[in-house]
Amino acid sequence: MLGSAGAVDTRDVSTKRKTRQRSTVSKDLMPFAIPAVGGYLVALAPVGPSGNPTWMAVGALLLVLSGASAVLLVRERLPRPLYLVPPLAYIGVVAAVRAAVAGSNPAYAALFILPLVWLALHGTRTQLGFGLVVAAGALMLSGPLQPEGWIEGAVPTMVVAPIVGFTVHRLVVKIRRQAGMIEDLAQRDTLTGAVTKRAWAELFDREIVRAERYGELLTVALIDVDRLEAFNKEYGPRAGDSLLSDSVASWQRALRAGDVLGRIEGDTFGIVLPSCGKEDARTVVQRLRTATAELQTCSIGVAEWRHGETLDHVMFRVRSALRSAKEDGGDRVVIANINLDILDELDEDLLSEPTLLEQEAAEALRTISSEVVGDEAELEDEAEPETEDNAVEAEDEDEAVEDLAVVTPLTAEDLDDGAEPEEASELRRLLRDLSSAR
Repeated sequence: MLGSAGAVDTRDVSTKRKTRQRSTVSKDLMPFAIPAVGGYLVALAPVGPSGNPTWMAVGALLLVLSGASAVLLVRERLPRPLYLVPPLAYIGVVAAVRAAVAGSNPAYAALFILPLVWLALHGTRTQLGFGLVVAAGALMLSGPLQPEGWIEGAVPTMVVAPIVGFTVHRLVVKIRRQAGMIEDLAQRDTLTGAVTKRAWAELFDREIVRAERYGELLTVALIDVDRLEAFNKEYGPRAGDSLLSDSVASWQRALRAGDVLGRIEGDTFGIVLPSCGKEDARTVVQRLRTATAELQTCSIGVAEWRHGETLDHVMFRVRSALRSAKEDGGDRVVIANINLDILDELDEDLLSEPTLLEQEAAEALRTISSEVVGDEAELEDEAEPETEDNAVEAEDEDEAVEDLAVVTPLTAEDLDDGAEPEEASELRRLLRDLSSAR
């Protein structure tokens, strides 16, 4: 059940990403595609002198190269230096068209501004300057050198293009900087500086998709400051806020690069630990436990993501681990394992037949436990004669073990001490299957 759910979520995220990519490509390229293609087609119109076929063919090839490289760059988010390719290719298109018509139409010179605007939007200031130099060279070499040609086409273009390009670039840089500040403020908790609950959940979801795709480890932890309410009553709310902000600062220093700390609610914080198993996570969160400010203690629950789990599934397990740490007195780390006692706490909407599953699990555990006790009883029979009192005691022991198997929350690790290797292996398989069915 968990595996299929995880696969569906991965496909949904992949589909949404592709849809956003197509939308981004359309919005970024459409304003350039229409005038770029239109400017080339005007040279083919049967008005004015016909263009040289060789130069028009060169222009067509460069137009295809410019469009294909632009689509690839925007869709795949390739390195920034490659953003020079589409504008330089289109500068070649304009130069080829001007050479084909011998520069007879000064309007073609204005098309040089189009690739420069592209560089102003997507490139760096250095790339924009390089593009201006290349455009000026192409403008001089592709058109006539007569004074009237310069006055009608080249001079206005060479004066206007740098002004337009650098003005647009300056505005773009300013807008990006402001947008980054706004986004950072929206994703950061104002008190502690940790990311917000929504941003943390989105980051966690992306890490699940990445771990699902590449088969990497992923662990999540929840950390909760112990007895914060009592601390606030004794020292005041401001002291409590200072405790949280100082603790988060200490936790951030104790985390690895790439770990994400977010404020989930109140004094509960979530930590995403990419490429990290539960044992390595134990080492990381132990540092956090000792780094809590004001000599306060904290409780931490840890759960390792399992292949096919969704965010809701793994969050249920880590919350159970955190609750166990709090109920045991706090100031401790609890790692979530496959445990039958959490079956009673699962939401009924997540289970198709909870009663039947619990009965099957209890019956299987009673059967295996009875076989183990039966084997031990046979060994005792060889050591001493069977009496009526011994038989009664053996029957009481069987009932006690059956009750223990039903009531006590058992894990695969706990059962290793009371069963032979084959029985322990069977119990582990049973618990894994039962957890997967959940």
